[in-house]
Amino acid sequence: MRVPQDTPTASGRGVRRQAEVVWPLRRARLARLALRSVALACGAALAVVVLVTVFFVWAFGHALAWSIVGSLFGLLPLLGLALAVTVWLRAAVVAGPRWMGVRILRRWRVVDLDRVQAVRMSDGAFVGFGPLAGRGFSGRRVVFEDDRGGRVDIDLDALGSGVADVVARGLGDDARVDPDAARAIDAAQGQERGLVPEP
Repeated sequence: MRVPQDTPTASGRGVRRQAEVVWPLRRARLARLALRSVALACGAALAVVVLVTVFFVWAFGHALAWSIVGSLFGLLPLLGLALAVTVWLRAAVVAGPRWMGVRILRRWRVVDLDRVQAVRMSDGAFVGFGPLAGRGFSGRRVVFEDDRGGRVDIDLDALGSGVADVVARGLGDDARVDPDAARAIDAAQGQERGLVPEP
């Protein structure tokens, strides 16, 4: 998918960047299952709250009072459902000439590929950054760390969408790419693109 995309820099100030690749998080199998499970659980909880509220109104009257109580009990699952739907619609990995970014809810986190110092594999994390990195749905992920302490984690599946090509073109010559990450990027490209694993 090739579209223009507005993204903020890592410092949070908005700039216009041209995105070559957009990979929605919902394409990751485990993320998709997790989001669906959360949505179903929250939907079921809301249905239970509605049914119990209707029963108490029928049995005891005082519709206004019981409606307020039911609304309070239904607030948490409603927020959970809204969060799951928002992540489903908005969470994505995007990449363009010499940059890559990740969004979970609203704010983009961007790293400049020519400033990335290390690329490595890690396990058991959500696609994300900052406090979200290292927690969540997915199994293997690729971690990009730049010279300013910035870090972006992407799902291994995201490489196959064209992100690997952008990474291969954008990484600087001094970037340290560990062997597993180099093999994953090369495999996603379907051909060698000059990424040489560290000895």
